[in-house]
Amino acid sequence: MSAPANSSSTAAGPTSNLPTYFNKLSQVYPRQSGHSTENLFASIRDHLAPISADSVIHDNAAGPGTATSVILKNLEPEEYPKIIATDMVPAMIEAFSSDVAKTNGTSKLTGLVMKSEDLDFPDDHFTHSITNFSIFNFVDPVICVKEIYRTLKPSGQAVITTWKTFAIGDLIHETQRRIRPDLPPMRVSGAEYHKVDAVIDVMVKAGFETEGIKVLSPTVVVTGEDLEGLTEFGTSSFTDSARNGWTDEEKGRWKEMLLEVLEEKKQDFGGLKFEGWALIAKK
Repeated sequence: MSAPANSSSTAAGPTSNLPTYFNKLSQVYPRQSGHSTENLFASIRDHLAPISADSVIHDNAAGPGTATSVILKNLEPEEYPKIIATDMVPAMIEAFSSDVAKTNGTSKLTGLVMKSEDLDFPDDHFTHSITNFSIFNFVDPVICVKEIYRTLKPSGQAVITTWKTFAIGDLIHETQRRIRPDLPPMRVSGAEYHKVDAVIDVMVKAGFETEGIKVLSPTVVVTGEDLEGLTEFGTSSFTDSARNGWTDEEKGRWKEMLLEVLEEKKQDFGGLKFEGWALIAKK
């Protein structure tokens, strides 16, 4: 999930790339993302190169292991590939180890605290490298994708997903506009990488060939209990920056207005509609 960005962000990178935000989010990520990143990735699962017990997969900037959980879901234990999940935030790797790895009870899953721009793996190592809804949080996406390219085996597959429509961000922005239209909307980190051409450009600079990049546009509508989780996120301290400069009376109207806007979205789509981009390429 994209993180709210602090207005003090500089060219050095979005503040959302700092571990503090994601340390707090690690234990509630699946619920407060409305399982949107999980279900979007699941919808492109059939486009992954064949996975077997001999596969070696990198779940890059893995968070709590969302992509890993999708990969394992329809596999028998004897079919499990080796998966190494990395993330720069220790709490995310702790969540991966205590949830995904422990639940599946296999020694073939490993979680490591590691930055995506400096992967401690040899060249030509992985059969698959998956970066699921994280590229917009990288300080330098080109360096990170160069590391993806370097660590892939020849003919290995890279999968990078990003937002096309970040629906919870749109919901927050509309809520802001209705209460304080005179103030700028909350910044969302890495929003420029919600554009498919920007991600393609990064991949080409990293070594992938333009004509070899397959582009998909998965969609998911979040409903029911998952929608409750998104509402929790939208009304939590994670969105405090959306209310900077507001009076207490205005802040007190936030939840009611957010739910009002959400009801309008539900009338249009039956829930909150998220759209993604999925870019798939071979080395």
